Amino acid sequence: MQGTAMSILVILSILVGIMFIGISFFIKDKKDKEMIHNPEPMVPISPPMASMDEADIMNEVNQKILELNDYASFIKKEISDQHKELLFLYQLITEKEKNLKHITDKSSKAEEKAAVSYHKSATPDISEPAHTLNHKIVENNKEIFDLYKEGHSVTEIAQSLNIGKGEVKLILDLGIK
Repeated sequence: MQGTAMSILVILSILVGIMFIGISFFIKDKKDKEMIHNPEPMVPISPPMASMDEADIMNEVNQKILELNDYASFIKKEISDQHKELLFLYQLITEKEKNLKHITDKSSKAEEKAAVSYHKSATPDISEPAHTLNHKIVENNKEIFDLYKEGHSVTEIAQSLNIGKGEVKLILDLGIK
């Protein structure tokens, strides 16, 4: 039921549209016929060339050439101004790019230093004997438990001992079980 009402509405809309198109053609034709019967008078922009002598024609041509020259100078100045502005913007972009590269170089160097220092502190010295390493690990674990019993958080313990939070959590989980 609803689909039928919708299709009737669509057909009706199409018919109304066709009627409007037909009416618009009729109105346009009527206006065209009026224009043919009552044309608007044309106003000449400059005096007719036939009534002018050669000197007047040359003066008018020279005047038009001067006007074109002035217009060309104006356009040239505008293009020059736009070019200067474009060069200025390009220079700004280049400076920003250099600053960005400098900042990224600094940050990557800082990250490398941090990674190297963390790697050095996290990896034990292999040249030391095994019992010394075990002794250091036991002392480190004991210090972790002591700090935890004092009420320090995992993050504080990791920062104070310069080790990872995951390592602190693992040691505490293994020691509590």
